[in-house]
Amino acid sequence: MKLQTISALAFMLVLLSACALPGGAADEASCLQGNWVMTNEDLNIMLLTLVPVPGMSIPAGTLLMTFEGDRFVYGSDAFTLQIDVPDGYMSAEASFATDGTFSAAEGVLTFSDMVTSRNISTWVAVIDGEVAEAPGSFDVSMPAPGSGPYTCEGDLLAITSMAPSGEPFAMIFQRQP
Repeated sequence: MKLQTISALAFMLVLLSACALPGGAADEASCLQGNWVMTNEDLNIMLLTLVPVPGMSIPAGTLLMTFEGDRFVYGSDAFTLQIDVPDGYMSAEASFATDGTFSAAEGVLTFSDMVTSRNISTWVAVIDGEVAEAPGSFDVSMPAPGSGPYTCEGDLLAITSMAPSGEPFAMIFQRQP
């Protein structure tokens, strides 16, 4: 009886230590924990992949991603979206947030239970130096992160998702203090 108890205890300790070693299930999700930011340069590269509209850019702003426990938040509290038009441009300030739950196993990040909110200010057109509100409704939303393979090493997080076109694209984030 004592031998069975010791064997069961030893087996449990081996299982627990396997989860704590690099590459174990507990370690995999722990690398994600914290705050991450996508630089404006990487954000514009992602935008070109997702929304291949000539002249569309984000001249100011970043994307943020936070992992806490099994929850995540992805979004931006403010960025400027701009579309070049003949003799000028259209721009709007935008913010959005997607939150939900996530899991990480075997190098795959899975997002679920996602809820998105967004706010886009009135579009303003600047043409030949004249400023006017753009008529009509223009709605642009950043897609929620898609589940897919990821790497998380030190201060770098790369998540591979699929664009609406079916092409893979990388979301590159840097860890924030």
